Amino acid sequence: MKGVPIRSIADAYTTAVSRAERVDGCLVQQGAINSNGYPCVAVGGGRTMLWHRLAWTHLRGPVPDGYHVHHKCHNRRCANVDHLECVSPAEHGEAHRPTKCKAGHPLHGGNVHRHKKGTRECRACRNTYRFRKTLTPAEVAARSDELAAIYLAEPDEG
Repeated sequence: MKGVPIRSIADAYTTAVSRAERVDGCLVQQGAINSNGYPCVAVGGGRTMLWHRLAWTHLRGPVPDGYHVHHKCHNRRCANVDHLECVSPAEHGEAHRPTKCKAGHPLHGGNVHRHKKGTRECRACRNTYRFRKTLTPAEVAARSDELAAIYLAEPDEG
């Protein structure tokens, strides 16, 4: 963090750890939370720093420009550096990408419909919804099984 003395980071970390709790292996800060749900810690000079980035910076060194600190435990309040990793924005986005739709279908291979604007949609759910408009309930059920066999098969590993 530019302009913040290392001593301030060390002091802020020590103070924050003294107020933190261990919960299921996570080092959880109970202090102020920002609008995105991440704890913030005062580092001096009227400045704050995200708790997990402070822990990473103090114990592992500075976060490279353009990189993110990802919570492998998916707990935003955690600052256990064993639960954190430094990743590129692309890797961070991939780590948070859903692997299943709301109905539980896998979102991979042939079961993914990509919209022009870049969003992804479950093809099996999309087709079932479209067929419900024109088919009877019995036909939808029969067609859903057929679609499941096509789109939900595991991708070839080759």
